[in-house]
Amino acid sequence: MRKKLCLIISILAAIFVFIGAQRPHYFPFARSIELDQSNVLDVAEYENGMTAIWDKQLLFATHDRELINVFSTDINGVQSEPRAVASDGENVYAIVGEIYNDYNFYINEKLLKYSSSGRYLGELYIQNYDENQCINSNQLKDVVVRDGYAYITQIQDRDVRLIRVSADPVNEDSETENTVMASFTAPETIQAGEYRIDENRIEIYNRFGEVYYYDMSEHELSFHPDIIHTQFHNQSWSASITFSAFTRIMDILYYLGAVILVITVLYAVFRIVSAGYLIRYRTVIAFIVLFLSVVAYYTGMTLKDFDEEHRLRTISAAESVTAGFRYFAMDELGVLGGKEPEDFKTKELRDRTEWIGPYLQEVCRANGKEMGMYAQIYAFDKDGEAYLIADSYNENILGTRYTDLSISAEDSPGSSHRMGYTIEKEVDGVYVFFHAPIYDKDDNIIGFLEMGSEYGKLRYDRIRSVIGAAMQLVSFVVFAVMLLDVIRKYSRELMEYAAIRKSQPREAKYCLSNTYDFLVTGLVYMDGMMMVMAVSSISANSDIDMALLFAIPFTAYRIGSWLGSVITSMLLGRFGERRMGVASAIISAASFAGMVFSIGRGNIYLFAACKFLEGIFLESVLYALAEGIPYEIEDMDRRNKKIAESQSATEAATLIFTMIAGLVASSLGFSWMYGIGVVVCVLLIPFSFVIFEDEEEDEEVKTLQVWKAFARPHALIYIILMVLTISFATSYDEYLFPLISENAGLTEIEMTSIGVFSVTITYFAESIVEIFNKWHPLKAMITALSVCGIAIMLLILNTNIVFATIVLFIVCVMIRVVEVHRISWLIGLTANDGVEGKDVLENYFALEDGFKVLHGPVLGPLFTVSSSVAAGFLGLLCLVSPRVYGMIAEKMKTNNLNEEDN
Repeated sequence: MRKKLCLIISILAAIFVFIGAQRPHYFPFARSIELDQSNVLDVAEYENGMTAIWDKQLLFATHDRELINVFSTDINGVQSEPRAVASDGENVYAIVGEIYNDYNFYINEKLLKYSSSGRYLGELYIQNYDENQCINSNQLKDVVVRDGYAYITQIQDRDVRLIRVSADPVNEDSETENTVMASFTAPETIQAGEYRIDENRIEIYNRFGEVYYYDMSEHELSFHPDIIHTQFHNQSWSASITFSAFTRIMDILYYLGAVILVITVLYAVFRIVSAGYLIRYRTVIAFIVLFLSVVAYYTGMTLKDFDEEHRLRTISAAESVTAGFRYFAMDELGVLGGKEPEDFKTKELRDRTEWIGPYLQEVCRANGKEMGMYAQIYAFDKDGEAYLIADSYNENILGTRYTDLSISAEDSPGSSHRMGYTIEKEVDGVYVFFHAPIYDKDDNIIGFLEMGSEYGKLRYDRIRSVIGAAMQLVSFVVFAVMLLDVIRKYSRELMEYAAIRKSQPREAKYCLSNTYDFLVTGLVYMDGMMMVMAVSSISANSDIDMALLFAIPFTAYRIGSWLGSVITSMLLGRFGERRMGVASAIISAASFAGMVFSIGRGNIYLFAACKFLEGIFLESVLYALAEGIPYEIEDMDRRNKKIAESQSATEAATLIFTMIAGLVASSLGFSWMYGIGVVVCVLLIPFSFVIFEDEEEDEEVKTLQVWKAFARPHALIYIILMVLTISFATSYDEYLFPLISENAGLTEIEMTSIGVFSVTITYFAESIVEIFNKWHPLKAMITALSVCGIAIMLLILNTNIVFATIVLFIVCVMIRVVEVHRISWLIGLTANDGVEGKDVLENYFALEDGFKVLHGPVLGPLFTVSSSVAAGFLGLLCLVSPRVYGMIAEKMKTNNLNEEDN
């Protein structure tokens, strides 16, 4: 009872951690969130609450300052930053800049709509930038919403536009309609602006904070230097955000669950160590530790070189700026020393310093555009304090004070070389600051240049590329190890066959069962995994939408596999296994040859017809023959051993054929890849002559016996559970996980490596399968279904790529468990009905494949979500309440006794 209680507590702890991992947590370590003008970029207050841009996130609170939600605006793994917010009293509107994947500037800016609780409602407007327009600072500066329309102020240097869009989101396939309400050019560079809808004017301000009014009625621009614009009209603005009782409870449960999980993991590690597993697998563990150490060392060396490269590039940019100042702008910069910020508002100093900001922008663009490079010029006043003169971002007003400075006005050149640099601050992967002193003609320091680079995203991408390369290396190592293991196993089978083929011909054919299974399943899974890319190669020459283009051959393949599963028993009974093996191998070879031809011609319909034939004869007939060989063995121990080895052959074939096919497709093309299928199908012909006998039996009678046995209540529940488990687990493997991976922005290398690791885990999962051998079949099946269901149900609550990968591993292991035992369990249940194992196998595939017809690009994820929720609820009941299993088992036992009495 104590063990069950600990299990229940661990499961509940995992649930709270999984659910809570998708949101930030503050309580109990923070009693409130303090907001003010120093840490908030923009804020919108309305009757229902408040929304603020805080820590590059959107923060939603109620009218009484109680936290509702805090979240990032990143979509599909693409980094983005909110820049402005507004409200119409009911909903919230945010301007968001989306960061270009490879660099540190915006590729577009969007106007997004949210409910007052933070629920995303859609996109209203998007401003795209081409490669020459990509910017570090936003151009959509402000938004006002009134009477069903949103008014956006767009500012680019001196050009100002007011854009009106509908406040209702449009369909994804429709383009946003917008109207330019006003467009004009200011006499100087503009930093920001806002539309005053009640006064019917646009207010903009320059780098001094001085305000211009553009009258929308008169279309006139007026200058008001006496009015200084500030971001927050009330300079004492602040807000203290508190947490609701529900948030506090969930935060406590999250941290408590995390502590329980850590203790559980440490206890599991202790049990593993005390049980001697570390000694048993010491070679593997030593290799893993050594490999991780090498990866960490190589990553550190790579980042060190990467940081030094960007440091030198920043120095080079600073040198080019200061050299330009020294040789071409000494007179212009000579006016900086000893001035106050107010002095630069005179016409003479305005004209002499107006060019500095655009000049800094061009230098940053030329020297480090992708690095997020920026530059600022600071001058010293009469008291020796530094204040801002020009900013390449054009976001801070002139006169902004600088603190914590190591350069002072009293410093003098340390040598005849006047290019002195001081590294003020260096934060790996975030910012690098360089301060270069600026001198006048008398070698007095009058100011300094701050040159900085924000290259954190590039650094993170470099880490990912290093780890991705390491994962790819591991994938090839695993591939090589598994290939050697397969060669060793199947060469031994061939030698055993050669040794006993004359003396024991019936036993000899069993030696080749795994080799035959390896070849057949390798073709099945290779084509299934590579078909998407093969179809995409056809799409280049087709006008059909890609989604429909993929659905055509996939649907044809699924229908063909279901039809083949239904008629497999009849075909084998009428023509015999040998004839059907040879005929199916020939037809499968012809279908692969047809796919080679259809790819060359770009004909998707011919490709779909070939996939239909492949589904009938390769996916159904040959696959059923390959899986059915072990069930002819009379020795039960040897039979079970062969069945487990058959599943290992399936996992090995999945990895090896996919890797080989991927290499061939990437280097030679998909036509050559399907050419491999032709060659392998031709090899299956002699195997069919050797392994199968040419017996013809009345298969219709046997099929009726199997279906009668399946219809009995104690077998029907197993079939339902098995079909559900395999079907929705396959949906997750084929659709839901790739969808989550794509939205998370995983690279092809990362996705391939994850697939390799999942296959490897299932390939070497004999120890896990042995655990289930000791359980009652019903308990094992309910547990497998429960674990998969709970895992996917939790993932739906928090679609995190890390959790998705863990769930993929769990699903793959559970599929392995079910596939090893499913037919053995059914054979045990139908043992008294006079049917053989391979007959049960063939007819069960008809059920499973028929159910898989529902899988598709649309129904696949939908089925996964719906069935996993139901299965997860059932599994949670079964794991939390052991009585549920006892009630089912007791009822099953009673039904069996009643049937025996009758």
